[in-house]
Amino acid sequence: MKAKELEVLIFNPIHTSMVLYYFISGAQSVNSRGIKTELIYLAMPFIYNDFLCLTLSKLNKKSKLNTFMNSSQNQLFISVINDKIKDYKAISKLALIFLGNNSDLSITNFISLKKPIHYSNQENVDLKKISKASYNLGMILGKERYLDVFLKLRITEL
Repeated sequence: MKAKELEVLIFNPIHTSMVLYYFISGAQSVNSRGIKTELIYLAMPFIYNDFLCLTLSKLNKKSKLNTFMNSSQNQLFISVINDKIKDYKAISKLALIFLGNNSDLSITNFISLKKPIHYSNQENVDLKKISKASYNLGMILGKERYLDVFLKLRITEL
């Protein structure tokens, strides 16, 4: 199997749009407006990092960005986050287009869903961890002012 074929399988728009669906739903659970449009590009880099995905899937609704990002492993990720955002930007755009075509999505300064869902609705055991991690990431970022997220994560690339 060629690398490009493998990439198409891994970053299937159906799967990546599901990641965004749970991410936006998580943000909407704490902020009725949804998630700031610029923050949508953070979902894929976090979820496609195995360590961060596992960490996010173990969090609860009281978790905050500061506490989550304090571990040394997470600090290593922050040092390369701008490169990761660039790497996943095209994938995130395709996922957002796919999601917009298949659900009632509102995109203004904030992105919100007409029918947000909870990760507990995910019946597939293999996808439950990713669904919960996406939802929790959305919830954590939804609690923060978006400029604070940029500063705390040292984001310069969008």
